[in-house]
Amino acid sequence: MRLLRCSVLLACALVGCGGRVADDSGSSPASEPEPTGVVKGVESTIAAGGVHTCLRDASPGGAGDVVRCFGNGEYGQLGNGSLAARSRPTTIDGLIGAKQLAAGGTHTCARMNNGTMRCFGGNGAGQLGDGTHADRSSPTRVRALVNVVEIAAGAYHTCARLIDGGVRCFGLNTVGQLGDGTLEDRDVPVKVDLGAPAAAIAAGYSHTCAILVDGSVECWGAGNRGQLGDGTLDGHRAPRPVVGLAGRAVSIALGEDHSCVALADERMQCWGRNFDGQLGDGSDEVRKTPIVVPLSGVTRVALGRVHTCAATRDGRALCWGANKHGELGNGTVAPSRKPTLVVAPSAIEAITSSREHTCAASAGWFVCWGRGTDGQLGNGTALDHSAPVAVSR
Repeated sequence: MRLLRCSVLLACALVGCGGRVADDSGSSPASEPEPTGVVKGVESTIAAGGVHTCLRDASPGGAGDVVRCFGNGEYGQLGNGSLAARSRPTTIDGLIGAKQLAAGGTHTCARMNNGTMRCFGGNGAGQLGDGTHADRSSPTRVRALVNVVEIAAGAYHTCARLIDGGVRCFGLNTVGQLGDGTLEDRDVPVKVDLGAPAAAIAAGYSHTCAILVDGSVECWGAGNRGQLGDGTLDGHRAPRPVVGLAGRAVSIALGEDHSCVALADERMQCWGRNFDGQLGDGSDEVRKTPIVVPLSGVTRVALGRVHTCAATRDGRALCWGANKHGELGNGTVAPSRKPTLVVAPSAIEAITSSREHTCAASAGWFVCWGRGTDGQLGNGTALDHSAPVAVSR
């Protein structure tokens, strides 16, 4: 698909916004001094994007962790200087020292050890934050952003949480998903005015949420399916409190039109669109405020387009919702409105979902399942898999 203005593309498919990668040597932003020292923050080993996946892995020579990506590369989102798809991981230059990965619809970002960000891929709405709208097939630094402790990538927007709890966002803003009170796209970071410092952030297709330091949650952007959790179907250009949480939120993830949190007591709550049973309460009713999912021991949540997954304290993974491509990982393609157990090889430590695939990691291995037609499962094929398959190493 050729480049279209992202500001009119909310109706496009999740991977349909962006365009051909511009020559990375042109329209480059001015360089900024590299901070010295270490900024501690969130770390991750794997991130699922629209139709691509990236992981952080130990380098064979022991020089430090490297980032490898696979799947669709049409917009440069694999970061290897190419537009070609890859069904096996390809190493990205320039990301030694990356600590956290975030993958959006057609772009990818990395949080570096020194508290800066690097992004690459589709940039039609400025979601790479480099002050341009040129797609990049290799990492480029986000402008005027330091002391980053966490990053999140939506379909066509990106956000960062800073060491002081402040949040900055950039990219597509047609429904207020940047949270700055406007509907203007931004190609450099803008400030989000939250009620208190943020402790965690998450970005969905066209909405964004933050857990505040007291465990409450605020969301902004599209709200037409109840995904903001404020009891309405209204969208908002600035943060609004989620109402009806049953406890303090500690982990959050967003899908296309739904949102979920893990609570401090290891229960889970979800809200928003539920046509495919992705809220896990056994119904298909839209929920404008959080409902409790019948699970316990939940430590992490991961949301795809219309499916949901959770990791538990005992190393299990469970998924529910749509399952056309096997994205529930239970060996079938039957949808489920209630949690079903993923057939994982061993205990899971990390989980990530995107449009129609899910990946998980543990010590020494990575697995993926669901839609694989662009090679996003990383096992050397372009086939769907309804149970976890090992990512090629």
